[in-house]
Amino acid sequence: MTGLKLGIVKPDHGVSGGFELLLGGLVDRMNDRGHTVSVVPVTATERPPKVFDYPIAPVLREWHDEYFRYLELLEATRRLDLSGFDVVCSTQPPTYAAPHSRVFSLTYHQYRVFYDLADEFVAAGFVSAQAHKVATEAVRRMDAAAIDGNRGFLAGSDTIAGRLERFWNIGSVPYRHPNVTRLPAPKSRDRSGSDVVCVSRQEWPKRTELFVAAMHLTAAQRGGDRPTGHLVGGGSRSAFVESLDHELFAAPDILDTLGTADESGRLWRNMGIFTKGWKPVVDQPSGRVRFHGSVSERDRNRLYAEAACIVAPALDEDYGLTVLEAWQQRRPIIVCSDGGGLTELVTHGVNGLVVDPTPFAIAQAIDRLCNDPDLGDRLAEGGADSLAEITWDKALDTFEQAAMIAAGGPDPTVAAPQPLPKSEPQHRNELMAYIDGGFNAVSGWMAPAPIDAIRRLSEAQTDGGHVAEIGIHHGQLFILLALLCGADERAVGFDLFENQDENIDGSGLGDREQLEKNLIDAGVPGDRVLLETRNSMRLQPADVQGLVGGRVRLFSVDGGHTAAITTNDLWVAERTLTKGGIVILDDAFNTMWPGVGEGMHNYLRHRSCNLIPFGIVDNKTFFTNDAHSADLYREVLKTPYEHHSLRQDELYGSAMICSQFAPGH
Repeated sequence: MTGLKLGIVKPDHGVSGGFELLLGGLVDRMNDRGHTVSVVPVTATERPPKVFDYPIAPVLREWHDEYFRYLELLEATRRLDLSGFDVVCSTQPPTYAAPHSRVFSLTYHQYRVFYDLADEFVAAGFVSAQAHKVATEAVRRMDAAAIDGNRGFLAGSDTIAGRLERFWNIGSVPYRHPNVTRLPAPKSRDRSGSDVVCVSRQEWPKRTELFVAAMHLTAAQRGGDRPTGHLVGGGSRSAFVESLDHELFAAPDILDTLGTADESGRLWRNMGIFTKGWKPVVDQPSGRVRFHGSVSERDRNRLYAEAACIVAPALDEDYGLTVLEAWQQRRPIIVCSDGGGLTELVTHGVNGLVVDPTPFAIAQAIDRLCNDPDLGDRLAEGGADSLAEITWDKALDTFEQAAMIAAGGPDPTVAAPQPLPKSEPQHRNELMAYIDGGFNAVSGWMAPAPIDAIRRLSEAQTDGGHVAEIGIHHGQLFILLALLCGADERAVGFDLFENQDENIDGSGLGDREQLEKNLIDAGVPGDRVLLETRNSMRLQPADVQGLVGGRVRLFSVDGGHTAAITTNDLWVAERTLTKGGIVILDDAFNTMWPGVGEGMHNYLRHRSCNLIPFGIVDNKTFFTNDAHSADLYREVLKTPYEHHSLRQDELYGSAMICSQFAPGH
């Protein structure tokens, strides 16, 4: 396999955490596989006076600093020179706007304060609800435009995959990396030990406050001593969390008001030391929590070795490096039920404990593990078994496949399609009956001219191949495509069908039952057709080729009529075509559906696009991927239709044969 020159674009926030460790391991191992991989930093520590040539006054930053930080990163990303790379991997937001024609994404989060943490960000008091609403809408618009050119998304957890689907309506490939922290071989656990460790950056919303409060609630341990908590890690909330320890020691009655998750949220759902009117509590430390701040590897490893258990209280984490570290050190882990990727890894009672996000629940779990060493041992062994299932080989295979596909290579998970010889339609009588008026019995918006044009273009093709359509409705065009198939060709159709709640623009109504009846009435053999309930935004080119067993020569794009969906569907269609294959786009110039035109233009302007427009007949616009074939197809379309006007023009410098119904012409 030829090695790739691959750039991984990543914001440089001046910190080194789990994601930086992941990239280090990924780069080294991909280079070992024969690729040339390097990280391209995007400076995130500088605050320029202008963003996109617009001066940013301090008062504007106070209005919503995270929004302007996003704009700064977006501008810095767009200015990168990535021309020396074969393919680019984007990572943290907004690097998916990387200026390169072949980009895929290793996704660990979107800019979360504008997505899943938007409400929490407001509730914590960082910004006014109205300001955040405006900023969130703007960021999501910019992101929607930026992700259009990405050729695939790897999701580091099911939590991330769910966000991608929820907010961007796109699918992803699971990517799971093993532990990347350099840790020594595990030492035997002190079965009478009572040290409890939490390793975390002290930032919102890591919720180390819950850990500190829990240590004030732990009961006496078997040996008579209460467990001691060790909080490892620095961050902007360090002073706030240490003050909380003093406050709870001085006023323990506060703990009685934290029984539920919402009540406990008062501890962390705030701006920390920046909370209006906040003053640190200057009192004696409780002695129940030791604050270590940032520590050396040696001290961190010692604390892990001495720990009876590990606590990871963060909210909705992207993955769960702390869990992997605990498993590697053979220590039982406690996570919260709303921990996102943390809870994906931990199965309660098997390889850790999953508890409610309250100090009381965490404290009870700590006491349980300190007083039941057998349980701790069982959970630690369960964690070791789970860790063994997550390997670098699996992660690298997944990453390498995504990079190769994005670079333009074939999907290595799909067998190379065998070329099909061109053959005559197998059911010509049914085909001609359908063209001669049978299509009128099927609900749709097709006219005789485009139907006949598609038939004649099919006849002009020199290579065989399968046929496909995104957005079938009741099958008016899909039936035609199926009847055009030769002996070894198949028809595959994708529609939302019963999932109409995903039909965001109402541009069609896929009805599987009606479609199947129409196929039978038109004489289409059942073994010729594959129907898939699928949102095309979660459809990959390899999915299409895998279903039919080869490349496609006729691909109709008639799904969702938004700009983003149209761009996506054209991308899928182009990458499944055989040489000289034809993409048929519906409604590109329809005055009622401007989003289709926008999506088409976005795609045709994109550097990764190889489609050549060659003609328009009524509401159908035609493209191919081969210049010689385009010339041949233009000759086909020059035949005038009755009551149609015919003229020649250009689209993006490509000659177009344009035909439109014009009564009385």
